[in-house]
Amino acid sequence: MNVRLCPAETQTHHWNQDKVRGASSVTLAPHQASNPSETLVKKGAISITDSNRARNRKLVITYGSDLDHCNMNDLVRSLLEPYEGQMRQTDYLNPILRKGSDFIVNLEILETNPNKPFETCVFADYHLTQAQFDRFLYRLRKLKGTHVLGHPNVRGHAEVLRGDLEFQFLVVHTRNQEEIIVYYPRQDFAADELLFPLIPLLPPEDRRILLPIGGDPFTKQQRLETWIDRVLSLSKQDLSAYACTSQAGPANF
Repeated sequence: MNVRLCPAETQTHHWNQDKVRGASSVTLAPHQASNPSETLVKKGAISITDSNRARNRKLVITYGSDLDHCNMNDLVRSLLEPYEGQMRQTDYLNPILRKGSDFIVNLEILETNPNKPFETCVFADYHLTQAQFDRFLYRLRKLKGTHVLGHPNVRGHAEVLRGDLEFQFLVVHTRNQEEIIVYYPRQDFAADELLFPLIPLLPPEDRRILLPIGGDPFTKQQRLETWIDRVLSLSKQDLSAYACTSQAGPANF
């Protein structure tokens, strides 16, 4: 299982875990760029750094289906890219700001139509003043999609296994105490081959999962597995080869 740490310096940590067919699991880890190697991630744990420590960094999350990528790109080019920092930050939660800026803004765009670009802008640091940030939000809210503030120090992933297929999800947290869970493409190409034609058959509001932060792990497990099974049920193919052959314990949230 992989745990992503900081956008500024992505690293992958592994632990040994027997993967049981039919199981689903989630792990979340804080972004800690000051020394990612010291981050301890325990199986089944959720670790969220105090958001006050990230007061110099803000995360804007835009998610939805069939987003207006053309106008979104124009907005990023005109209002964010002129203020993009090139400095490698050694302390993710307490970054060094450009003179005159108030904080760093990161933008994560999550497209739930798998036939369009999935994730963009997440690794760029934009040094903005409050006025520049307000102007960007004003223009952003005119575009299609749901736009929320997120926790910049929390990013994780979930897995649902069906037979030999591994369906992965990206998990981010909002300031509204919600988890946004979206299918994470290009992690298992066989899984993508099955799901890519099927996800667009769902209503747009069903192409992502919203759950309260810290909710019951059994409920979360059931929601993820139900979502995968619902999507697979839309296929006219014979999916018996991917049938779950055993039941597993609760997801690790």
